[in-house]
Amino acid sequence: MNNILLYFGSFNPPHKGHTAIARYIVESGICDELWIVVSPQNPMKSSNNIVCKEDRAEMVELALKEEGLATCVKVCLIEFDLPTPSYTVDTLKELSTRFPTDTFSILIGGDNQCEFEKWKEWDYIADNYDMYVYPRPGAACGMQYKRLKIMNNAPLMECNSTEIRQSLTSGIDEHKWLHTNVLKYIKDRGIWI
Repeated sequence: MNNILLYFGSFNPPHKGHTAIARYIVESGICDELWIVVSPQNPMKSSNNIVCKEDRAEMVELALKEEGLATCVKVCLIEFDLPTPSYTVDTLKELSTRFPTDTFSILIGGDNQCEFEKWKEWDYIADNYDMYVYPRPGAACGMQYKRLKIMNNAPLMECNSTEIRQSLTSGIDEHKWLHTNVLKYIKDRGIWI
């Protein structure tokens, strides 16, 4: 039996903040495996400016390779086979069915903690799965659940994918939060440029 922590996201694009959190999780030993779940369409986000799921999955792989995390973090594409938009509860139920001997928990940002009770079947998730919350700048939330664990020592990252996309669209060429091979992928394919 493996304890698998699921790191959900659009990763539109993946950046050094994402990999810093992944590294922290791996080094903390709170799970046996970390799976990054690339979501085709988050029901709480606009589909505007979201690039195809295959490009985002490839960029996640590239970022993990550059950080030396590709051997210890798995990219999970299960939501590519599920109906969109992608609801976390549906993914959890599907994974629990496919891997009945494993246990799953989820990793969410502090901003998602504040919105958690808007999620589909949030109470089912709260009752059946451990949730790890990493801090996000400006996201302070007092919501507590018995299976919720705040990761107070996780790195606090001052970047987000929206700002990165905006800088790419604006023609800014310096991207300190993007991995070199991810930026090359973006430029080679003309994404957001």
